[in-house]
Amino acid sequence: MASSLERDVSCMKVTGDEGLCRCLGDELPAYLTFRSYVKIVTGARDLNFSGFTAVEIKQLIERTIYVREQCVAVQNKM
Repeated sequence: MASSLERDVSCMKVTGDEGLCRCLGDELPAYLTFRSYVKIVTGARDLNFSGFTAVEIKQLIERTIYVREQCVAVQNKM
């Protein structure tokens, strides 16, 4: 499992947007990797969340998409 620091570093390497990465880092669960975040927001079907129920996965997907929209909205206001 990647740490939230590893996720933040991966986010910065890909986006170069410190504000967005900080927002995502503050709001997303620490266990969610940046790769998993990207898969969720791009609608990939090959999500691998073993140990999670279908309901928990659905909630994680909904939360991740909500957080992304909120973080992007904040960045657009700056």
